[in-house]
Amino acid sequence: MILTRISVVLAIFTYTVIQIQHFTPAHPEFDCDGYLILAKRIASLKSLSIQDSDPFRHQLHFWVKTRDGGLIPKFSPGYPAIMAIAYIFGGDEGMFLVSPLAGILALLGSFLLFRLWMSEFYASLAIWVLAINPMWLSYPAYLLAHALNTCVITWGMFFLWKWWRQPSNFSGLMTGLLLGFAVTIRYTSLLVSSSFIIAIVMQIVIRTYRPFEISDYGSTSDIQTKGWSWQAIQWLRQNDSFFHSICFMIAGYGLFILAIMAYNWIHFGGLFTTGYGLSNEQTAFQFPTLWKNFDRVLQGLNTNSFFLFFPLGVAGMLIVGNLTERLMRLAWFVPLFLLYSSYYWQAGGPPFLRFFICTFPLIIGTSFMLLEQIKIESFFWRGFDIYTMSHRVSVLILVLIVLASQYKSAQARMQSMVSNDKAQTRLSVGRMLARTFGDDVIVFSQSPYEAYLDTVKDFRHYNLARFSNPWSGGERRHPDRTKEIEQFYQSTSPQQRQSMKRELILNFHQEEQTVVFLIPKNKLAEHQNQLTNEIQLELIRDWQEGKWGVYRVKLEGKS
Repeated sequence: MILTRISVVLAIFTYTVIQIQHFTPAHPEFDCDGYLILAKRIASLKSLSIQDSDPFRHQLHFWVKTRDGGLIPKFSPGYPAIMAIAYIFGGDEGMFLVSPLAGILALLGSFLLFRLWMSEFYASLAIWVLAINPMWLSYPAYLLAHALNTCVITWGMFFLWKWWRQPSNFSGLMTGLLLGFAVTIRYTSLLVSSSFIIAIVMQIVIRTYRPFEISDYGSTSDIQTKGWSWQAIQWLRQNDSFFHSICFMIAGYGLFILAIMAYNWIHFGGLFTTGYGLSNEQTAFQFPTLWKNFDRVLQGLNTNSFFLFFPLGVAGMLIVGNLTERLMRLAWFVPLFLLYSSYYWQAGGPPFLRFFICTFPLIIGTSFMLLEQIKIESFFWRGFDIYTMSHRVSVLILVLIVLASQYKSAQARMQSMVSNDKAQTRLSVGRMLARTFGDDVIVFSQSPYEAYLDTVKDFRHYNLARFSNPWSGGERRHPDRTKEIEQFYQSTSPQQRQSMKRELILNFHQEEQTVVFLIPKNKLAEHQNQLTNEIQLELIRDWQEGKWGVYRVKLEGKS
């Protein structure tokens, strides 16, 4: 008992050390900007709908139009709400701690859930396999919603299993609150609710079946005299606490469902209208795609997500445990599998398979449930059960093989995704600009600094490429926003857009705001020519070993 718990602590400690080793409070992509901006506005109690008519900003795919004509990231608000709390206490970089901490808590929740499914020895081994899984390590270290979503679902499932086995108001309430909150993090988490629906229905069926088979409420003559309605009333009274726990569960779940519906109505004009819906994401899920992607998704889960354990996990879901618990586990996995297998985007690769991370504890857990169920006859020698011990040693060897093969892969994934050069250099430049110019600065830059800087302090960032061409990524975007952007670029010439850039800079300078350009030195002449002699770029410091420069804008004849 003590050794297994020490093993669990070591697994979580190892996971935490790797997270600390690669922790980088910056990001290498675009989507994270939406979460960060939304979180900072929540923390600052600002309107979440941004009223900004500047045509050169907010062009990325995650921006959608609100009912009042503003702009807002399309993402669910649950994750940014938690990030907002982190921002209040830890500032910009504190928000990047939410995902790693959620990953740690998810590991702890997984162990507690596994203990309900299997013995503590096998639960401790399962935690090691989960902790060193490359995708489980990398995405909770990354500023997307998957880690928090997985953490909340895992703990929700722990309380659901507690409720299923012994219903109580507390476990019912926690199940409802956690699984309801998961819907505010990722809308597709609504599918996971099918697990607790099954648990509720089966509890009612069991409690209904038993009393009418063997009556505890009186003799047959009493039933004949007082009627079946009397027996039903007595049954309801006996199960009064059970129904109270259901009410707590539904109330907890409904609280967040009503909250997300209110959010949708306030910002998008409909209870069931979401930012993803405005981006036409719902049309991205199609049955023909499911048929085409089915085998690719299975192959990806088997090779990229799990080494050796995916087939074992599926088998464990199907054959281990009583009927209700098998159905609950299948309801956790199958709806999400079918939904995302019908998604149009990148089936089979890690960026796509991240949508399944919230099922990783399920897959690993059911794998070890199956391994534990492999029964062999006991053979005792000097008080030791040799066969049972050999079985445990065999499973331990399997785990060691997996850990040895996955560790380097996990470190490589963390390096390529989390602490890569792009994220590191963006972090460094953000810190440098804040030290040099303060919290409020206007930054014009280009790739690789085309994202992230808009989320630093009170920076206002412009991607210089947007003065030439609109953003044209392949992701789906709100058609109304796309139409606005296309109309702007069609109605203006490159020369007019350069003139608008000069006007922006002059206006900022008139408002006594610091304007800087972060550009390669070999592009200085080109940008200076576009700005004309009225606006001069003054080198403040070198960057990237002197290949880039940080230039402050000054007006001709003014200091």
